[in-house]
Amino acid sequence: INNVQAASYQNDSTVIVLDAGHGGYDNGSLAYDGTKEKDITLAITLLVGEYLNYAGYQVVYTRTSDEVIWSNDNLDLSTRVQIAEDVNADYFISIHLNAGQYGDDARGFEAYTDFEDEEILHMIESIEENLTQLSYTQNRDIKSTEESSLYVIDKNSIPAMLLELGFITDYQ
Repeated sequence: INNVQAASYQNDSTVIVLDAGHGGYDNGSLAYDGTKEKDITLAITLLVGEYLNYAGYQVVYTRTSDEVIWSNDNLDLSTRVQIAEDVNADYFISIHLNAGQYGDDARGFEAYTDFEDEEILHMIESIEENLTQLSYTQNRDIKSTEESSLYVIDKNSIPAMLLELGFITDYQ
């Protein structure tokens, strides 16, 4: 709550687009018990949106249910970026879960962004610090999309980040 209260002093005209990864026809990765990444990312995104609204930010979602407004993979990523551009967002945050081979002990969170934008890099470093303090898993660092291109960051005119908040294939 302290971070939320501190953030409540932000300008309420700041618009943040929250993107729950996957959705609709796209399940994303699957947990060993069949849980779908799209369901977990939606739940996390809606919860984060509640906190941001409480803190005085304007939140726009790329989806608020399992229904999506795009019909296929070719439109998926471009539509998500277009939503942010249409509302003239200040920031775009895409929320995902990572996946590995079952039983490979892959775990941790990581974040991706364009290292050329110092403001979004500072924001992502703050998120990284807060997630590390939770001690729920290991920190896999902040990564540049220069090495691993991500459409929602590299084709976005809005400062953007993609958060991989853990491994859906992690048994713990």
